[in-house]
Amino acid sequence: MRGLDRKDFMAAKSNKKRKKPDEAELRGPVVLQKVSEGSKSEHEAVCLLAEEGTFVLRRVGGNPFQDLTLLSLVGKKISSHGRINGQYFFITDYKEEK
Repeated sequence: MRGLDRKDFMAAKSNKKRKKPDEAELRGPVVLQKVSEGSKSEHEAVCLLAEEGTFVLRRVGGNPFQDLTLLSLVGKKISSHGRINGQYFFITDYKEEK
């Protein structure tokens, strides 16, 4: 494990000043998409194609490799609430849109 460099330290320090900096409400279609292409981690993942970007969907406490609840959303458009962490969006609540 590496230590924090100055840039990481300053980013972490500024994040403490804000309330829940990574909370977001995202909406868009849910698709099955290849991620981490060309690496040992390459795999198909359930992703949300939001205006803000493409995020790999995860549920807190859900199976990170094959979450059947998230797989059931593929092909549907959702409105969701959760936390962004890099390329991941951890859903805390969602509803299907028509």
